[in-house]
Amino acid sequence: MKRFFTCWFFLPLLGLCLAACSDDNGTEVPADADDNFITSFCLTLGGEEYAATIDGNDITVTVPYTVSLQGAVATVAYTSSATILPDPATVDEWDDEQIFRVTSYNGEVNEYTYRAVKEEISSEGDVELKTAADIAAFAEAGTSVVKGNLTIGTDDGEEIESVEALTKIKQITGNLILKNSFKATDLTGLEHVETLGGLVVGSVGTASEAELNLVTMNALAEITGDVVIRNNSLKWIELGALQKIGGDVVVASTALESVELPALTGIGGDLDLCGITQIAYDEYGNVNMGGAVAELSFPQLAKVGGVVRINYFAALTGISLPELSAAGGVEIPTLGHLFETIDLSALTVVDESLKIGSVRTAGKFASDAANNTTLRTLGDLSKLQSVGDSLKIENFSGMTELPAFSALKSVRVLYIAYAESVENDLDLSSVVFPEDGALIINNNCSIPTVVGNGAMAGDMMLETSNLAGPSVKGFTSVRNLTVTVNNGAQYDKSATIAYDFERIEGNVEINYRVPMNAKGQNTIAFPNLTQVGGAFVMPQQATMRFKKLSCPKLQTIGGQFCITSPAEEYDFPELTTVGCADNAELLKVERTSQKVPTYGMMDITLYSVASVFEMPKLARVGGLNGLYLDCSNTKATTISCPALTEVDEKIWIFGSTSSLKNAKITSIAMPKLEKAKAVSIERFSKFSDFSSFVAVVQNGSVTAENWTVTDCTAYAPTYEQMKAGQARPE
Repeated sequence: MKRFFTCWFFLPLLGLCLAACSDDNGTEVPADADDNFITSFCLTLGGEEYAATIDGNDITVTVPYTVSLQGAVATVAYTSSATILPDPATVDEWDDEQIFRVTSYNGEVNEYTYRAVKEEISSEGDVELKTAADIAAFAEAGTSVVKGNLTIGTDDGEEIESVEALTKIKQITGNLILKNSFKATDLTGLEHVETLGGLVVGSVGTASEAELNLVTMNALAEITGDVVIRNNSLKWIELGALQKIGGDVVVASTALESVELPALTGIGGDLDLCGITQIAYDEYGNVNMGGAVAELSFPQLAKVGGVVRINYFAALTGISLPELSAAGGVEIPTLGHLFETIDLSALTVVDESLKIGSVRTAGKFASDAANNTTLRTLGDLSKLQSVGDSLKIENFSGMTELPAFSALKSVRVLYIAYAESVENDLDLSSVVFPEDGALIINNNCSIPTVVGNGAMAGDMMLETSNLAGPSVKGFTSVRNLTVTVNNGAQYDKSATIAYDFERIEGNVEINYRVPMNAKGQNTIAFPNLTQVGGAFVMPQQATMRFKKLSCPKLQTIGGQFCITSPAEEYDFPELTTVGCADNAELLKVERTSQKVPTYGMMDITLYSVASVFEMPKLARVGGLNGLYLDCSNTKATTISCPALTEVDEKIWIFGSTSSLKNAKITSIAMPKLEKAKAVSIERFSKFSDFSSFVAVVQNGSVTAENWTVTDCTAYAPTYEQMKAGQARPE
């Protein structure tokens, strides 16, 4: 309350009159007639003196916040010739602001403002309250600021049922630590704490045995350090005023039902929420998930300096982070089968990885494996611009729509798996992958098309159960390509899967897994591919078949060309060279994933080729191990390579593997062949014309020890016969 005295207005006029009278009467004027200062100020209450500080025209008395100055007596020194209003002796409301006006002998007014400042009572260093008596004594002292850690309870001592007496605490600069003997179900008594260094209940490795059900501190606005709560009694977190957490948030509880942090805008470290405190498995190896929380919502949280981790909540149906624009990482890989919605619509930058997935549960049989089928979409991710490491989406079998990554510019690895119901294309036309990056679509995804824009510096690995995709459009090149096609129950479907590359810098591997009894006529096509820098490999798959492998523009394969998977037709009309890469690393003859023995630099197994196997423009097979053609179980009668002139190593053409029963080849046409280090023709019952190999024998390219004809019953010319030009039986 402020006191104002309006009569001060008349004092200057009165002073002038008195001065004039004094002058007229010869009265002596005081030496300090122009001064109007308060020089000291002190309040006395109950025998205690409280001296004020005077700073300019501000008078301040500082006392503990527990002290009331009401009724104190003032001792004030001021200019001796001056007057003061109000008279300090008449004032008793010293907890309130007061205005004092000091008027000089000559009538000049100087105004002072008095204020009482209530100072917090601090304790220096860490405080341990091990018993109820400790709590009562600490409360009696009236301490409001703990400058250190405040530990309540012990690991195995006296149980503490309440902290209601600690209502005067406003600040804890260190951690609030609750030990196992803390048996209060809530934090009633600490509702006036405004700032906190940290909150620790248990540890990252060990769950607490405290019986804390509810964490609520209504006045708490900031936690400067970490929050670590591992306690299976914890059900609710309600911190309505909390705006900022400087460190990590680690909360794990099997009983957790809700987390209410409506005002929280920033977390300096990780946000780690978990529905279990330790891993436990059921009889099928599935993790036993916990937590009763259905919805996790952080409506104002805009930035997380570390990683957002949310794991193992069995009942969780939704996660809402509508304002989260930046995070060190987002890892939500173990969502349950009830989960339906997620909101990351403001997310722009993720420094490390963004992972969203559900648990894949196992049962008694492999067919019992199940994913989340409830979630239909991951919502709006149209603002996402960059992911520093991996972007991973997996195990959402009911998801029908992938997010539109329209703003995404950079990601190292994009991984999508078990997305069997997706109906829309994956548009990556704005994304730039680094050289160590990759696009991986794995385990039965149904994505129709992957759309790119230009060259991809990284690798692409595509696996699907849908014969309609994923096709690839818009990518002109890729470093390495691996394709796996699983047909599943779609035995009767026919489709063409097309990959719109012009160049593959490294290797191509195609794994085709469609049953031999499938009726569908399926084609794998590379309509625009002109060059493969490394290997082109299609490994053998037992009981698998496909209709056609089409590469109508492919001219060069720098490394190995190996097809050992059953096919009816090979379309390579422009292929000119195989195994002629300058880089020795690209010439290595090794199978990447199937570990099947490889015989030739060009290694083709003609399982079901109809009538003619033809490579019309193939001129050279270089590199290691030469040309190998396996004609076992083929329908083909003719092998035609009309432009072939050079094979740097061996030519090995192999017929039937069992009693010559299916050796149908009657013609091998290589009329321009001039170079080969060795020729081996084996196990043919109908083939008798060796004219294609006369030149390499007669010009000495093939020596006697490197000429082999074995189990060819129609004709088996010796080296000498070939030298003499006797390439056919007389």
